[in-house]
Amino acid sequence: MILQTILLMVGWTDIYNTNTRWNQRLGGDNAMLQRCRRLLDRRGNVTMFWIVGTAIFFIVFAIAGTLVIAWMQHSFAQAVADAGSLAATKKMDQWVREDLSRELQEAANIYPDEDPYTIVMGTKQKRHAFMIRVINRHRNELRAVVRKYVTKNGGHKKGLIRLPVNKRIEVEARTKFDPPIFQEQFKNTYIKGAGTGPKRDYLEWLQSEVTIEY
Repeated sequence: MILQTILLMVGWTDIYNTNTRWNQRLGGDNAMLQRCRRLLDRRGNVTMFWIVGTAIFFIVFAIAGTLVIAWMQHSFAQAVADAGSLAATKKMDQWVREDLSRELQEAANIYPDEDPYTIVMGTKQKRHAFMIRVINRHRNELRAVVRKYVTKNGGHKKGLIRLPVNKRIEVEARTKFDPPIFQEQFKNTYIKGAGTGPKRDYLEWLQSEVTIEY
């Protein structure tokens, strides 16, 4: 009887010890699983942060590149406009000289006893009227020469001519805007640039600004 009791107690003790070890093992496995989950969550956060950061970097880089391209094309448009303005000034020099010579000769023929310069250019109003006649007489030629030099240097065929601007002829040229991103949104967008040629005293004769589309 005593032997049976001892064996029974030993059996329960073994069972208790076995259950205890199993529970400890399960607890260790759960802790390991939790550590693995935390490690995976940390790695997942780092990966997501890297992906988002890379996307933001490329967006900022593309925007910066777009601004740089816009600035470069603006500088290019200014250079193109300078070429057109210089060509327009040279032509205007020729037209003013030829037209003034012809009108002075006509005035001398009509009024032989009077000073032809006084008749043609004697007042501010007469000088202004003379410049308007020159511009109107050669308007199409002026458009053609500016368009020729603007397009020859890579500009768009349409733009503006203004005179006088600080005793100069100003040409506004346009170039096509080609950004690295958002091409559809900027499909018909042009960058404008203005350029001026050398000063000319005869442009002071104009009392108001004249704008011509070419």
